[in-house]
Amino acid sequence: MILEQVILQEKRIMDVYLFDREINLLYEDIKLIFGDIFNDELLRLSFSGKNKNRKIITDDLTPILFTKTLLQYYTIISLKEEIGRIIDNDVLEEYCSYVADGFYFELNKIIDDLKTWSSLENIATLSSEYLQRKIYTKIFIDNWSIPYHSYDLFPEEKFYSNEIEAVSAYVYFEISKNKFTEENYKNTKESFFEQYKGFLDEVSFCALWNTLKSFESASLFEIIKTKAKEFKNNSALISDYLEKIRGILSTLIPFILNNDYLAFYHLLWIKMTEVRLDKKLHKKIIQEIAADNSL
Repeated sequence: MILEQVILQEKRIMDVYLFDREINLLYEDIKLIFGDIFNDELLRLSFSGKNKNRKIITDDLTPILFTKTLLQYYTIISLKEEIGRIIDNDVLEEYCSYVADGFYFELNKIIDDLKTWSSLENIATLSSEYLQRKIYTKIFIDNWSIPYHSYDLFPEEKFYSNEIEAVSAYVYFEISKNKFTEENYKNTKESFFEQYKGFLDEVSFCALWNTLKSFESASLFEIIKTKAKEFKNNSALISDYLEKIRGILSTLIPFILNNDYLAFYHLLWIKMTEVRLDKKLHKKIIQEIAADNSL
């Protein structure tokens, strides 16, 4: 048993090492290919060390998403080289669609960069609106009227429509941990009752907030497990409860991010995609959080 634990630990260390090496080699190759036009400030990266010894800190990166981001970076650099300046909204929208397909872009830096080579007035506002709309669509386009749908990430599998409800709720809660402060309570409560009139009364809102706060060192699995017993596994009641959780947390998170909705949708899109790529975690969410008797 001890030997198996040692082997497993060594495998984990090797996996981390290979992942770290893969990401950094890819980054160095891209730098060599692009040369002077490469600007890593446009990418959401953290580094350790300095100059030649500088390495990407890979803790928050997923290889497939990092690779996709670099491919989109190549596309936007090529577009920039081809057109010289952005002079109409159609080109800006095309540019923003490429950016929205990359997960680890630093969007505020992208917008700042656009200011330097665009002839459009209000470029910062326009590009922010385009990016926000495109990323929002990527997240919520799967709000289907049909009972199930296939994801591009898992083309051979079908997921019920409440998959997006369960995955987004899981991600919301993970982002919100340690943020259930008195100030955030006041701000969230005020904003919630402006947006969701009649959805919850104040007593229920307070009770649900306190429940979320009491579980913040755990996970959404524990909350739903507790409530499933209370609701006697009634899927309609569980789904309604989950929707109320999503309502509160989706109101809280913008305050955490200083009301930057572009940052909110971007972070949500990254985290939801990472969950879907983690097949073990995704399956657990579908089995234990998504409330549907037919699952």
